Amino acid sequence: MRRSATLLTVALALLVTAALSQHGTEVAAMPTLAQAYGLDCKACHTEVPSLNAYGRFVQRSMYAGLDPSAYKKEIPFWVGETVAYASNASPPTQAGNTEIHAVGVYNDWTFHVQQWIWQGNQPGGLDTAWVSYNHLLNDQAHLVIGKMPGPGPSFFSQWSDASGFAAPSITVGEHVQSLASNRWGAKFSYGNNIGYAEAGYYGSGQDLNGATQWGANPVNALDKGFQYTVALQRPDKPVSVGLVGNNGTIPLAEGGYDRYSAYGGYIEADPTPHLPGALVYYQTGYDGNPVATGLGAHSSAYSAEVYYPIFGKSESILGIRTEMTNDGLGTMTHTSNVDVGFRIIKYVHADLEAGFANGSNPVWGGYIWYTQPFGHW
Repeated sequence: MRRSATLLTVALALLVTAALSQHGTEVAAMPTLAQAYGLDCKACHTEVPSLNAYGRFVQRSMYAGLDPSAYKKEIPFWVGETVAYASNASPPTQAGNTEIHAVGVYNDWTFHVQQWIWQGNQPGGLDTAWVSYNHLLNDQAHLVIGKMPGPGPSFFSQWSDASGFAAPSITVGEHVQSLASNRWGAKFSYGNNIGYAEAGYYGSGQDLNGATQWGANPVNALDKGFQYTVALQRPDKPVSVGLVGNNGTIPLAEGGYDRYSAYGGYIEADPTPHLPGALVYYQTGYDGNPVATGLGAHSSAYSAEVYYPIFGKSESILGIRTEMTNDGLGTMTHTSNVDVGFRIIKYVHADLEAGFANGSNPVWGGYIWYTQPFGHW
């Protein structure tokens, strides 16, 4: 009761602050890009870090669609700090989440590195480290190597809700699928103003040492997989439609391997003046040996969310999500959450979440995220 009352007090204070500050300066999830190009964050985001159509275009083009001459005077670093709360965590409040980013935009090359200084009140790891060569096939193709999200919809990696999506991270037997995880690998992508296709091969999700971990044995339990996506996605239209696929192999603790596959389809529509935004993702999968029994498992999962801006013209979003995972081994889970995400003041964003799952008590959570670029040379 005391924890719930404390969270309610914090929530009300944040909501009041947001309502009073809705005419303030906007912020972007990549503040160096917003600062360098003089962009309002709404150019790329429905609510930071959730991406709109143009933001999805910038993301999947590996920033190559941006003018490198405007970025020359930008100090390519920014820092972030997150204070997170979850009623089922220990401790419930975690303030030790500090990150530093380096972002580069050049004529033929772009890169992004994110290093956690502290993460979950502990020394942090390497979250992201990719470099992309973009001068291929009339500048419409990209060769990317490093640690990065796998091919898939932008909401896998860029979404304002406190909870990630359950469907692309379903657990089947001993294996947590990694469709939405940052992993070491390489990918090739090609796209234009109508859509894009990309495919890559991925391995370890560990820190810098993971870049050389490509052996498969039960000690490092390395999940290796080929992942790809094809999507219709225009930077000037609110709807994206795509397919995602993954084929992988992971060693089992008791010996043997699980060879699995997962295939999904999605549609995402940004909110308009007359309609809310929405996304639907459905996935099916097959694991040939999920628990070293020799018996296969057919899994299925879906995620669906409706969201709409609130607080007038301020960056803000109210989202309602429902999800289901069925591992094909007799475990079916239904979850849902309600989120309110909003900008408090310049460079400060927050999200409040109530989560529900069948057979368990509600979980309360959220975060406050502060980001800060360093300015110009």
